[in-house]
Amino acid sequence: GNVTVDGGSTLTLSNVNHTIHGDLTITNGTLALVGDVELAVQLDGSSNGGAMALTSGTVTIDPTSTAIVIQAESLTIDAGSVIEGNGAGYAQGPGAGASGNSRGAGASHGGLGEVPGSTSPATATYGSPTLPIDLGSRGGDGGDATGGRGGGAVRIVLSGALTLDGSISMGAQSGGRAGCDSGASGWFCDDWGGGGSGGSIFIEVDSIAGSGTISARGARGGQDDYYGVAGGGGGGGRIAIYYQTTTFAGSVDVDGGADDGEDGTVLLSGTCDPNPCSGGLVCVDNYDRTYRCDCPDPNPCQNGGTCSAEETSYSCTCAVGYEGDHCETNIDDCASEPCDNGGTCVDGLNEHSCDCLPGYEGDHCETIIDSCESEPCLNGGTCVEETDGYSCVCPLG
Repeated sequence: GNVTVDGGSTLTLSNVNHTIHGDLTITNGTLALVGDVELAVQLDGSSNGGAMALTSGTVTIDPTSTAIVIQAESLTIDAGSVIEGNGAGYAQGPGAGASGNSRGAGASHGGLGEVPGSTSPATATYGSPTLPIDLGSRGGDGGDATGGRGGGAVRIVLSGALTLDGSISMGAQSGGRAGCDSGASGWFCDDWGGGGSGGSIFIEVDSIAGSGTISARGARGGQDDYYGVAGGGGGGGRIAIYYQTTTFAGSVDVDGGADDGEDGTVLLSGTCDPNPCSGGLVCVDNYDRTYRCDCPDPNPCQNGGTCSAEETSYSCTCAVGYEGDHCETNIDDCASEPCDNGGTCVDGLNEHSCDCLPGYEGDHCETIIDSCESEPCLNGGTCVEETDGYSCVCPLG
């Protein structure tokens, strides 16, 4: 049945695959996802439900989580709601920033982390720009200052619409600072950690609308009032959004952390928007990040013709009796002039008939009618065959 989380309450799902047969509504409440969780919101036995909605609600992703999947018919996130896994990334990770005596390097993921005051290369980027599922990595420690943790990861799969006026955020944590004192110019420190790298957001929907934010930002390094940002900035994360149609007017952000964390990657793929098919073909989304080009709807082939999609166009296989690019023409069965002896051809559908002149018969007026065969002349008269009938030559008397 339906599940509602409201009144400031918290529903925690921990290391489970959980299916709700109905609707899931979070109103002034929190859904906490801990560990690896796959949440499915599906239709019930009466074909109702399947909608997940957040109204001033929050979905949090715990740092212990490495695989969060949300599946539903639709998902609505209002302007006061958020799905967030900020700082829920790796404890270290494949893109972890290098530690330094006083200044830690930013972590890498979709973009390179900054290595402050050094020509040493940053840790390499990792993960897939088309199938982003990796957590962000931690920034390097700087002396006694700790690096910031990377962003978490979430995958959202909807058969229908995502309406986003709130936010989905898998951002990193900023680097820390240590050995700080207050002076005339404000706080100044001895050590600064590197910023973490942004996490991953992987969205597959039929349509997306709204004006909210989708972000997997890298974080800045540790800073103070005197030196400014001194730790390395983390690289941005990875975001891929696959949709069939969109009116989304919000922002998608994978900025690297200040000062010089590199931006991450964004893939916005309306698989069929704009239409990649040419020659009048219609794009059909296979919902697996592929598409096929199909015949237009309604069927352009007339009179019962069958449409077949080809590489860059379509063709029509016509029903018997028709021809033309769209089977628009009834084949002229009289074109070969099949009627003999002055007969008039009458065109039909894959057939013809002949209207014969007097004195002729047969399918093609090929036979001269034998008007004398029935011996129509009486009293010994002689029948004389003529073109349009017969005449009788009578004996004397």
